[in-house]
Amino acid sequence: MSIEPKSQNTRHGRLAVALPIAQSVLAVTLLHWGHSYKVPFPRGPQMLGICFGLNAPAVPFLNARTILLRVFDAHWQYDIPWMQQLIFGLGVDYFLFLCGVVLLWYAVGRALDRRRASTLTRRTVRITFVACPLLLLYGAALGASGIVELGRRVKELDPPVGEFLVLIWSAILIFTSGKRIATAIRARRNQAATGEN
Repeated sequence: MSIEPKSQNTRHGRLAVALPIAQSVLAVTLLHWGHSYKVPFPRGPQMLGICFGLNAPAVPFLNARTILLRVFDAHWQYDIPWMQQLIFGLGVDYFLFLCGVVLLWYAVGRALDRRRASTLTRRTVRITFVACPLLLLYGAALGASGIVELGRRVKELDPPVGEFLVLIWSAILIFTSGKRIATAIRARRNQAATGEN
């Protein structure tokens, strides 16, 4: 039995581990600098903008607690102790955001690790037709919010670094999702032609 496939899988899975660790450390650092009194204004808010821009798809996790409290009942936050406490020195909202950062960059690393895969199975084609349109719509929504925030920043004469990062994420999601859908359509046609033969 050959050991080579196992070593290849280990090597190809490195980004799915390295990216979440690196990006979560960077996010914690930027959040710390953004709220540090030692960082002169307006660099502090700019650090937060860069952090949220780098991890734009994970930003909804930042509002997860607020959304849950609105969906259910606001007084729950007083019945659940951890809703009011800090976790590892971070507010609950930031902790949930960092969970989103880990999931985001794990997905990115996994996609990069598997980028050399040239074939699509019937299962992955079905998943593509469900997931990629949602990602494409989410990318469009990110782009719309980024344009709105960009206009506001320009009016206020603030450097729109975070907004540019959001627009880059929007373009990446739209492009990669569209490309993946096109690939899945071709794979579906090839599978149908093979089945007919």
